[in-house]
Amino acid sequence: MTFLQKRGLQKCVASLVVFRPWTGSQASCDPTDTWQRLTRHCLGVPLSREFWHSILSVIDCQRIILMGSCIDLARLAGCSDADAYFPTITEEHYQLLELDRNTPIKTDTSSRRDVDFGLATKATGTCKIAPDSLLHLRRWQHIGLNEGSFLHLYGTARWSERGPPAHILSILDYLFPRCCGQVTTTHGHRFLHTINAMSFMDSFSYTAIFPPMDHLLRLKATLGINPLQHVRKLDLQLAPVAAENSIVLDQARVGNADLAECWEHVQATYLKLRGLLFQKYEDVEWRLREVVCQDDANANFRADMQVRFNAFGDSWNPPVVVADEWKAWGKTWKIVDLADDFRVLTVGQ
Repeated sequence: MTFLQKRGLQKCVASLVVFRPWTGSQASCDPTDTWQRLTRHCLGVPLSREFWHSILSVIDCQRIILMGSCIDLARLAGCSDADAYFPTITEEHYQLLELDRNTPIKTDTSSRRDVDFGLATKATGTCKIAPDSLLHLRRWQHIGLNEGSFLHLYGTARWSERGPPAHILSILDYLFPRCCGQVTTTHGHRFLHTINAMSFMDSFSYTAIFPPMDHLLRLKATLGINPLQHVRKLDLQLAPVAAENSIVLDQARVGNADLAECWEHVQATYLKLRGLLFQKYEDVEWRLREVVCQDDANANFRADMQVRFNAFGDSWNPPVVVADEWKAWGKTWKIVDLADDFRVLTVGQ
């Protein structure tokens, strides 16, 4: 920071990357470790606030990328009680959290009185973001999360005996907190309640390698309002890029995983998401209007998904006049408003 200030370069920094290197088991905090003292944050310990204010008071960067284990991301971002929520990290597994303002904002505040997007300020569950968190210090128009590979879950004895875990601990629980444990989505105080209890995003991107089918879409509407309905654009990549150095060609990393089962989970995720869109697209409070499927770049996957969509599309029972659109696979899905509050799905490349 001193180097930038002395040379008047503060406004030249558009992006900042903060990397927490792997140091083995991280369940406890070593008070002699300067990095841990600066970045570890629990309720009542405002070290994270001091760390980020010392940076953002000098450079007002547009984009911040955090890289580390899941617990380090939570600590850096200022998630409350992260040490208690996440288990001991026993293997080197990096994740990446991207925060982007897209365009500079003159009045920079996360107040819901000023904007209709921002992360939950009064979550009702256990996964809460601290008021002085980095996630609240700026109005992030786009948030991206890369959770890396889930191949280590497939082929384990637990998976073979019980199937996919019912719940995988993830920073997603903080980014998309549950609204409340209602059996329907009806709230007498709907907007005043949800505007603070849930996250509203302009754009969210999620990248992973073979996440289980219920990982991203696990928060069902029967447990409250579906979190994805408050995201305007959802960008997904759930499988490795087809390339000569792809992870699926590295037997050491594939391990005992059944790759056919891995691909099935990716396909099932997209099928569930399209079904969810069909159920909700006429809801006036459903904000999700665009889905971008980066996995469409894989020609074999694209062909398989078109077959699956043709086969399963009829189960959604779409109106005859729009049935072909709902059964079509494509990279981009958009819900378009027409006259008289009529909406249609368009699918394109």
